[in-house]
Amino acid sequence: MNLKNKITLQPIFSYKTLIKSLFSRNINNGNSFILNSARSSLGISIDSLLKNSRKIKQILLPDFICSEIIPIINNFDIPITFYSIDEHLNPDINFIEDKIRDKLSIILVVNYFGIPSDWTSLLKLKLKHECIIIEDNAHSLYGEHDNINFGNLGDISFNSLRKVLPVLSGSFLQFNININLSKKIQKRFLNFSEFKYSLRSFSRKKRNPEKISDCSQSIYDNIESIDYFSYKIYSAQKEDRENICRMRKSNYNFWLKYLSGSELEMLDIKSSMCPYAFPCIFNDQRVYDKWVKWGIANNVNIIKWPLLPKIKSHRLENTKLSNMLLFPVNHMNALNNMKFVNE
Repeated sequence: MNLKNKITLQPIFSYKTLIKSLFSRNINNGNSFILNSARSSLGISIDSLLKNSRKIKQILLPDFICSEIIPIINNFDIPITFYSIDEHLNPDINFIEDKIRDKLSIILVVNYFGIPSDWTSLLKLKLKHECIIIEDNAHSLYGEHDNINFGNLGDISFNSLRKVLPVLSGSFLQFNININLSKKIQKRFLNFSEFKYSLRSFSRKKRNPEKISDCSQSIYDNIESIDYFSYKIYSAQKEDRENICRMRKSNYNFWLKYLSGSELEMLDIKSSMCPYAFPCIFNDQRVYDKWVKWGIANNVNIIKWPLLPKIKSHRLENTKLSNMLLFPVNHMNALNNMKFVNE
């Protein structure tokens, strides 16, 4: 089955897109950097804070988070405290405020699936207490809260370009406080893993959707810059923001209608300007198996997310979030033009 026909959660890199992007203008946005991955951005953010004489006592993470984030933080030997996420994907503000009293803390805040978190409460919290907010936009290339664009809400922000754009690497890291980057990031071409991934669209090898890696998991472990190909694509597609958002909203609305009346519980993320995926909850293994089988039959990549942390201090308060399926709204496919076999 040709992967070019697969409806994937994240867009697949294509050389055709690259060629169209080669003559785009480069981007220079002040105190910001484009690294290879969200993992790298988070790692260098914490490292920069510590090396700029910040006496960090703890980091607070949402309990609804992928396990891959834990090894990054463990590199710095910072105590982790988990806060809960409610059914609207907002943080437990009262819990956070109680935990940060008299402690200089980092609070990692996720704008899940492109919807803004409870930034009104979070920004009040920041004014009241000495804390540092890292804005995680791994699901959120475009979005805003009270006319403030994502990326400008936290003290530090980062995203994951591969989640939304057809690139090989990339994470836009932005400092909104006076801080020096702890490591100089050199421009580069491609590494072997990226080159191999760039050939994925030519492969005709069948892949089991259940075995495809969660796209939240990065293949990059070394902190380095975005590759040149991805940089050119990002520079070009940045000017296509309106079309990208419109198509993703259209695909989101397709799933909203198609899955209406199913056993799946749909999460309301209609406020997202540019949804990352269509998230919904399954209530038992039978429903999960049914939709995975449907995805295989229709060549649609449906994944279970996230792979939760497996450390003693972690407990997911809102347990139903552990049963989440993500349906793709990839803007490179027009779902309204697709015909699927019945479930």
